Parts: sequence; structure tokens; C-alpha cells
Amino acid sequence: MRFFSKVMVIVNICFWIMAVMRYIEINKISTSTEALISNPVQSSIVVLGFIAIAVNFLFLLICSIKKMTGKTFDISKWTMAFHIVTFLAQLSYHFG
Repeated sequence: MRFFSKVMVIVNICFWIMAVMRYIEINKISTSTEALISNPVQSSIVVLGFIAIAVNFLFLLICSIKKMTGKTFDISKWTMAFHIVTFLAQLSYHFG
């Protein structure tokens, strides 16, 4: 569960980077023809950012089930709070 949490932190950070990159590209001067997402690293960040909502939902669902069944999992409260806040931001970003 700790490994999955660490992967989720990386994926959630990619979501935040993707959201900032999209904001920059939307607010870019319209006369510029150069695309912001032009290299493979940026493309990978965008893909990870878009799949983050599904993987984050799965992670939070597993954590909720473990919590309800009384099983313990070794994740700090700050990390869990980061995942929940990011999931709420992802819901707002994709469906708001």
C-alpha cells in the first residue's frame, strides 16, 4: 500500500503540473503558433495527469474499504489529505 501511495503522489503531482500547463497555454498570447506541449516528457505528464483521476479514485476506494474493515495501512495523514484534496480538484477540473 505504501508503494501505491508513492506512485499516487507522483501521478497527482503530474495532474497539478498538467493543470498549470493547460492554464498557461489557454492564457498564452493568441498570436503565438508554438504549442506548449511539444516534447515527449510534457506529453507523458499530460497523459499521467488525465489518468490520475481514475487511479486516485481506485486508491481512495481501497483505502476506504481497508478503513471500514478495520485493517491498518501505513500511510501518513498528510499524504492521505493530499490525495483527497487532489481528488476533489480533479473532480472539479474534469466535471466542473
